[in-house]
Amino acid sequence: MKVVMTNEELMNLFNTLGTVTTNQPAIKFKYAVAKTRQNLEPHAKALMAALQYPDPQGLLEEYNNKVQEITRKYSVDDDGKPNVRRHPQTGQLQREVPIKNLSAHAAEIEELRDVYAGLFKDTEDHRKKGEALLDEKIEVEVHAFRLSDIPGDVNQNILNQIIAFTIDDTPEEKKADLKSIK
Repeated sequence: MKVVMTNEELMNLFNTLGTVTTNQPAIKFKYAVAKTRQNLEPHAKALMAALQYPDPQGLLEEYNNKVQEITRKYSVDDDGKPNVRRHPQTGQLQREVPIKNLSAHAAEIEELRDVYAGLFKDTEDHRKKGEALLDEKIEVEVHAFRLSDIPGDVNQNILNQIIAFTIDDTPEEKKADLKSIK
């Protein structure tokens, strides 16, 4: 079935369908997932490529490396040893600039930002174009999902994504039974 959606909705659907798991032998549902992903893949790949910031001169990587150098320079204790701590959420080690070094660190980072001002303007322009691209509507082919084929162990996020292309094939007498429960 042909549906119209924004590019952002397409990306969400494509990514969500990539996480589908079920422990039930639901071959029709799995086929619908695979077929829909196959139909969306060329669009999703083209979008991912368009959203990726093109950095042919490597300026973004160069800037990030210089920020790391500056942070390494200022994130030392009184003995000159690296001042590190574990990030509370990720558990990864990260450098921490002591309070006495914060203003010097901030000043040097600000100077660096001035040097790379053109890069920031380019990345901001690219981000705005990306947002506009994600808002554009596109017509795509998706495989219809039949309600009776959807396994009971599919998570709610998956159902939320596919509800618009799900055909309720519940027999009328069963629907009447379900209404009487209310």
